Amino acid sequence: MHRLFSHLGYILHERVWDLTVDTMFDKLHILADNFYVRSLRGYETFKSPIGSVTRHDLELAKKTLRKFKQILIVDQDLTANTESLLGWSCWDVRGRRSHFEGGTQRIYDGMMERWGDDAFRMVEDMNQFDQELFEEARILARASKRAR
Repeated sequence: MHRLFSHLGYILHERVWDLTVDTMFDKLHILADNFYVRSLRGYETFKSPIGSVTRHDLELAKKTLRKFKQILIVDQDLTANTESLLGWSCWDVRGRRSHFEGGTQRIYDGMMERWGDDAFRMVEDMNQFDQELFEEARILARASKRAR
């Protein structure tokens, strides 16, 4: 969900506050409907209609994910993990930051408040396969970290 709201904030800027769930599903469904699964499944799935991503797509996306040598999770440990896993020095690199005061969490909280529990739950449900894929990525990232 944070990926979704970060992505929406990046492309819509302040217009993100005008976004409704219906408009998001209508105009931005690729971002709002299992973006990670769509990305790992290829063009046909990526461009498919809203609600068309299946558990079979998820399983095939997991298979693709398992072929990666390294998986880096974008979190507070990203710089340290990048340095240790890849041997890069990132001390002088400035990453991209949200231009929103309060960052992605502010967008997340604001949309939850604007949309209400039922609509927010609908968005979470729509992205259930992405959440499962992300959990798989976390497991694989931890396993590769322990294997070093």
